[in-house]
Order: sequence, then structure tokens, then C-alpha cells
Amino acid sequence: WQQFRHWRSLQLGQAMDIKARRILEQLGFTIEPEYSKHFLRVSRDGEALDLPVRPDLLVSKGGKSYVVDIHGVADPNAWQQPDVRRELLEYFVTYKPNGVLLMDMRQKRIHEIRFDLFASDF
Repeated sequence: WQQFRHWRSLQLGQAMDIKARRILEQLGFTIEPEYSKHFLRVSRDGEALDLPVRPDLLVSKGGKSYVVDIHGVADPNAWQQPDVRRELLEYFVTYKPNGVLLMDMRQKRIHEIRFDLFASDF
């Protein structure tokens, strides 16, 4: 049963990916060809470690680059959840795009997420 659930999850994920690509292309985005994953260098106590980071897609439009995260979650506020927010921030810091596109495949919406990393006055 677990194998079936895993297989089904992969099938649904691939179907969402194909639909997302089609939507992005229809909206005028260019999907970047296969890309290598980037690495985020993190150090702990002076010991550096390169951690792999790979988003769902990289796209461009009008001279701007975007990282795309495809979600099948119906919650419109999913981007505010800590785990999702941290993942999007990790993409933003690692790839340094103009923005991060969060695709809500259930609501068929694309949200542009931006991080103003230095806007806060602590």
C-alpha cells in the first residue's frame, strides 16, 4: 500500500509539473533548460558545508529571472507557513532571482514572492 501511495504521489507531482510548465509558457515565461542544482554554503563553528538547493523550475520573462515552486496545496496562505517561507527564502538567497513564483495549482494562481532582506529596522 505504501508503494502505491508513493507511486501515486510521484504521478500527481509529474502531472502538476507538466501543467505548471504549460501555464508558464502560455503566460510568456521561458522555462530554462535543465539546470544544475546550486549549493548554499553554510558554516557551523567554522566548518563549511555546501548544501544542495534545487527548486522545481527556473524561468525568465522580460529580462528577469524567477525561481518557481509548484504547490498543490489549496491554502492561499501556505506561503506564510514557516516551512514554506523558509524554502522560498532559501531559493531566493541561493539563486538570487528577481523573484520567487509560488504556483498554487489547485487555485490555478501564480503569486510572486519577494523578500526585502534589508528593509527591516531592528
